[in-house]
Amino acid sequence: MVAVKIINSFTYNGKGGNPAGVVYLNGNFPTDQTMLSIAKAIGLSETVFVRDRVGGGYSMRYFTPEAEVPLCGHATLAACYDRYRNNALSGNPIVIETGAGLIQVDQIHSSDRNVHFWMAQPSPIFEALSPESIALVTNCFQSLKQNSSLPICIGSTGLRDIIIPIESRDALNEVIMLPSALSSVSEHFNVTGAHLFAIENDAVYARNFAPLYGIDEESATGTSNGVLIAYLQKFAHSAVTITANAKESKNALQCTILQGETMGKLSQILTHVVSKNDTQYPTVGGSCIADHTVYLCDLAL
Repeated sequence: MVAVKIINSFTYNGKGGNPAGVVYLNGNFPTDQTMLSIAKAIGLSETVFVRDRVGGGYSMRYFTPEAEVPLCGHATLAACYDRYRNNALSGNPIVIETGAGLIQVDQIHSSDRNVHFWMAQPSPIFEALSPESIALVTNCFQSLKQNSSLPICIGSTGLRDIIIPIESRDALNEVIMLPSALSSVSEHFNVTGAHLFAIENDAVYARNFAPLYGIDEESATGTSNGVLIAYLQKFAHSAVTITANAKESKNALQCTILQGETMGKLSQILTHVVSKNDTQYPTVGGSCIADHTVYLCDLAL
């Protein structure tokens, strides 16, 4: 029997968030096929498998219903929250071994008495797209109204995403993704999917699509918004700093990103990026809520 804990990450006022499956292992990872079968049975965007790491911290592997991915932000926070609820956190900061390398998560008690987990991400890499490539991307959507003052590009802190600026919050909510087209383009560019965003008067809003991995839309994404805060610092600093929830210094930017509005699961992703010697260091944070546990009686580890 396998116990899979379902935990919502990046919740907003105690609601919303993105559910991830968490499987804690007392020994080694099972076979890839076993982990994929569990992820398929659970049917969430990601299920994370967690084991103790020699020397402290944890090793984590992440599976969508279709394939393994090297890193997942909301599943990482969910796994840390699970260990916190079991009084079993391995140190603070928490060192985590992932397919994208070693990362660090900090547990912070916020002013509202919630426990927030902040995940550091690898320095981002941005890749420009040609006009022909941009046309391929935009043809994956209907009712796409791009913010032409900002670039469409590929960004990655461990997972590659196409970043697409949209002209307004209303326009963002009206976008219709074409799953077959975006799956094909995602495979062509070796990306997980597309991350769309709009800068509104008082917030940054985002939507994320990854049909290649069996995820039509996600209500909260950690890695994509880690790339996004770095993108905003690099390409749109002046636009973001006029928003009410953004704070800046000479080499840093932080703001709240809201995601999942069209899904009825509004989620809050706290983001921060520091730039040192032309290198960016993004982190994302948020709160979590335990939902329920699923017992898979026909599977065993």
